[in-house]
Amino acid sequence: MTSQVGYGSKAIELEPPHLALFSYNLWNSLFYGGLLVAGYVLSVRGERTRVLLREAAIARGRTEALLGELQLQMLQAQIDPTLLLAALDEVQSRLRCCSAALDPQRPVAPPKCWRQSRHSLSIRAEHSRSGTRRGCAAVAGLGVCS
Repeated sequence: MTSQVGYGSKAIELEPPHLALFSYNLWNSLFYGGLLVAGYVLSVRGERTRVLLREAAIARGRTEALLGELQLQMLQAQIDPTLLLAALDEVQSRLRCCSAALDPQRPVAPPKCWRQSRHSLSIRAEHSRSGTRRGCAAVAGLGVCS
């Protein structure tokens, strides 16, 4: 089936489009269109991944901050103020008791009062841990537990 274009003797005959040309154009359109869609899908996935990673980093930072606060609270709960005050009192009493023995030019064995105060500190620590204060004036810094 042919068609004629023109008038009179100068008419040109045109053949119908070939199946090969149609399939070539269809293949080109589908191939490059598919590449375009694949590129778009990959860019959307990449952006979504970047957003998720950013949110995960923020959540990780919050979790680490919370963990740090909890660790600080745990350490603060472990410090017994009574024992801490008893240790400070003990250091003060050692310095008062044995200031003469702390001469830097003369090496001396630890004085007798240090051994006694070590024993009193262990008694204070035991009372502090058990929650009993039988006659202990360590908090006020007045002396040794009796």
